[in-house]
Amino acid sequence: MDDYIKSLLKDFFEEAFDMLDRLEQNILILDKDRNNTDAVQEIFRAVHTLKGSAGAVELFDTQKYAHRFEDLLDLIRNNEIKVDDKTVDILLKGIDILKELINSASEEKEYSGNIEEEIKNLEAFKNSKLGSSNSSNSESSTESLNISSDSNSASSGKYDNLNFDNSVLETIRENAEDGVKTKLVFVKFNAESPMKTVGGVQVYVGLKDSGDIIASVPPLQNLEGDEFYQNVIYVLETVEEDEKIINDITLPEITEEIKIEEFILEEYEKFLIDKKNKEIEKSQEAQATKSNQSKSEKDLKHERQSSFLRVESDRIDDMMNQVGELVTNKSSYEQYDDDLTAYSKVIGNGINDIRKYYKDSVIQILRKLEYYASKKEIKDLRNTYIDGFNEKLNDMAKMEENFKDTLDKFRTSYQLLTRVTNDLQETVMKIRMLPIAQTFNRFPRLIRDLSRDLGKEVKLEMSGEETELDKSVIEVLVDPLIHIVRNAMDHGIEMPEERIRAGKPREGIISLNASHNGNLIVIKISDDGKGMSPQKIFESAVKKGLVSADAKLTERQMLEYIFAPGFSTATKVTNLSGRGVGMDVVKKSLDKINGTVGIETELGKGSTFLLRIPLTVAIIQALIVDAEKEYYAIPINSISETLKINVSDIQNLEGTEVIKIREDVINVLSVKELFKLPARYENNIKSYYAVILASEEKKVALLVNNLIGEQDIVIKTLKDRITKVEGISGATILGDGTVSFILDIQTIVGLGTKRIIERGKFGKKPTSKNELRNFIDRLKNNQIPEANI
Repeated sequence: MDDYIKSLLKDFFEEAFDMLDRLEQNILILDKDRNNTDAVQEIFRAVHTLKGSAGAVELFDTQKYAHRFEDLLDLIRNNEIKVDDKTVDILLKGIDILKELINSASEEKEYSGNIEEEIKNLEAFKNSKLGSSNSSNSESSTESLNISSDSNSASSGKYDNLNFDNSVLETIRENAEDGVKTKLVFVKFNAESPMKTVGGVQVYVGLKDSGDIIASVPPLQNLEGDEFYQNVIYVLETVEEDEKIINDITLPEITEEIKIEEFILEEYEKFLIDKKNKEIEKSQEAQATKSNQSKSEKDLKHERQSSFLRVESDRIDDMMNQVGELVTNKSSYEQYDDDLTAYSKVIGNGINDIRKYYKDSVIQILRKLEYYASKKEIKDLRNTYIDGFNEKLNDMAKMEENFKDTLDKFRTSYQLLTRVTNDLQETVMKIRMLPIAQTFNRFPRLIRDLSRDLGKEVKLEMSGEETELDKSVIEVLVDPLIHIVRNAMDHGIEMPEERIRAGKPREGIISLNASHNGNLIVIKISDDGKGMSPQKIFESAVKKGLVSADAKLTERQMLEYIFAPGFSTATKVTNLSGRGVGMDVVKKSLDKINGTVGIETELGKGSTFLLRIPLTVAIIQALIVDAEKEYYAIPINSISETLKINVSDIQNLEGTEVIKIREDVINVLSVKELFKLPARYENNIKSYYAVILASEEKKVALLVNNLIGEQDIVIKTLKDRITKVEGISGATILGDGTVSFILDIQTIVGLGTKRIIERGKFGKKPTSKNELRNFIDRLKNNQIPEANI
């Protein structure tokens, strides 16, 4: 393969994969609407284009298979093959083979299958469909085992599969002059008969007693093989009556239907002329269609070229990294602006202090000199000194004014930089945004295949496909969505008979919905199946040693155990589930992108999984906090509120520190204790800032020393041992160059709800059972003081 072809391959693969996705979507549309001619035309055009493109880049196996695939589509397009379940199956199988061929080529591997065998399968399907179509035509003309002597009654279609050469026609003409009739004997064989493959030869032999067989369709050599032909036409020269011929060749349990029609030479010749004219007309129409299609595709191509520019995703990622650096640099300018503003105030205050100090000093000195000099001399000296001093102060005031003018210009330039940076950031983010439709479009095929494998009837409903997410987020979402949908198919949706007994429609429904909710995307995966039993999940968790049998959990907490590694409630292992692998993948994948997953379920009604995901994971808004003079970043969308509390507000409940905020009693975690930070502030601290973190209706109060402020931060992934530190999800560089760790909110909230903190870190601890009982009673009776907000 030369360098020129290699340069073309990259573009070919990108276009081919996109084209295959659209092909599959159109086939699934055709599956729902069997008469959708637009979908058929789209499929045909796409395969035709793919065939040509594959040939241009020397992928000859792909070209060969696409060419045979195109032949089948042409027959469907011309209504010679009707679309049914088997047709849709073979079309989807064809798409799978094309995907494998192109995947193998893109990875520079050999195709693992046998392309010649796949082409044979395609041809066999095509021939079987054409045979059944012709059979149905002939069936409509007569009843089983009836004789039809009237040539006009069934002349339509009787010559369709005949193509005699001149020698056969000459024989027929000569026999007709001698008074010998030529008859077409149509025989349909029983496909269920154990002797079906020899039936064609047996009838051939039987017909010899009635006359001379001058031809058969298929030919005798084919009939003598192992392949079964359900419909065979014998061309017989005979003087016998039709009834005798039928009696001679009727084979019980082998011949299913026999029909005889007379062959009339003039009719056949007229049929050939009409057929030729139709072929010419069809060819001209196809040429015109192809010309218009080429023109349309050319126009569309030019239009697309003018509207779209194909760019490698790596380049967009590089641009995103550069924008991230720019955002960090913008933050440093923001810090400089604050510092310079503060310096300006210091300078102004300093000048005023100097003016007052020196004026007072001069007055005091001159007053003391009045004893040694005349008042006039003192007055002149004072005036001279004050005039010189004022002149210097005026010079300093001009310097202050110039500084402020420069500061204003700096601030204007900084504001322009901020606006341009924000616009550039937004533009690059939009470039990285992709509609979730490209993920959702995987599921119609998945639902169709699983429905057949499981024997269930399921309808897929999708909405919100236009909702856009960051490319990196979409890539992470694929596996979680597939696992949830597969579990809904296997565990959620009941068998049709079971649904009918439960008073439900025979057909189950799985719905996918995506929508915006502030800076989050919410994806709902729902089914109207049997729902989940929290108690059953709890019992399975107890058996697997994940929780003690006497644990007191809410239903929501019980449901969360389905995300535990190795957890399963299935009674048997199937191809889809039962091994305890899958739902833990959902949780882990969402944790990577700071997403959450929640469950709503009702027995007999169905289940809904709620996925809440940030729009992007590249640049986020965060609150920077100070804990023991170290900076940490907390994603803003995880913060419920912030407040200042006194140490006395923190109470101890059964060894766990809590604070009461309005009606909520919230567990307390200290960043200092969480990461074992050395004490860098004085020990007698009387107050902290509490950052209330919320996740999946759970809350925890995170204690820090100071709140620095909100910033846009660029997330840097950690690839070393720091990633093993519980509670850290990444890092960022602040405007002044300080490295700040980004807190993993999911882990911290989990720690706040499960971890038992050592007693007595803050405030008093209950020292006796009575004190502890009194504390709990006061908590229940709303007597615990609220945090000082």
